Amino acid sequence: MNPVLIFWLVCLLSALAPVVLSRSADALGEVQHDAGSFPGWPETFEGDPWIQLNRQSQQASFAGGFPGKTALFQQKERQVVLRWVTAATRGVHPASDCFRAWGYRVGTIGLVKDRNGRIWSEFTVERKEEAWTVRERIIVGLEDEGGWSDVSSWYWAARNGRDEGPWWVVTIVEPTITKAKA
Repeated sequence: MNPVLIFWLVCLLSALAPVVLSRSADALGEVQHDAGSFPGWPETFEGDPWIQLNRQSQQASFAGGFPGKTALFQQKERQVVLRWVTAATRGVHPASDCFRAWGYRVGTIGLVKDRNGRIWSEFTVERKEEAWTVRERIIVGLEDEGGWSDVSSWYWAARNGRDEGPWWVVTIVEPTITKAKA
């Protein structure tokens, strides 16, 4: 066989190997987690009661493409999207991606501490007269002090077996007072 042909064949197989192995590992990982162990939606969040809402079309995009369940809640002036995820998956992505897809202008993404000292990813979004502050984090339990403020860090920790889940992905969306409204 031609050595140049063998070289290109090996290069092609080497380039495709991560994709093929990743897909088969994702499928195996999702099978290994028990989706039947869903604990149910909590009655409170951060010590306050909330009301579960019917999913609207925009929030429904938070629900697609991952192993687990999603619910939307109203708590005072804010909405909380809660996702229960059973396996490491690229189907969970940063909320900023969804807001960009919905036509919002996304501000700088940074880290903030809440009143309990937990670190969250936070950014603002604006579209026409709307302005929102969005926070998100991924945790093992809803009262978990640890967790991830970055989806990519969570994915690789879960993917490499440093954390086995299941996980809660919490996204909080609150109205922001802008200069035009003040």
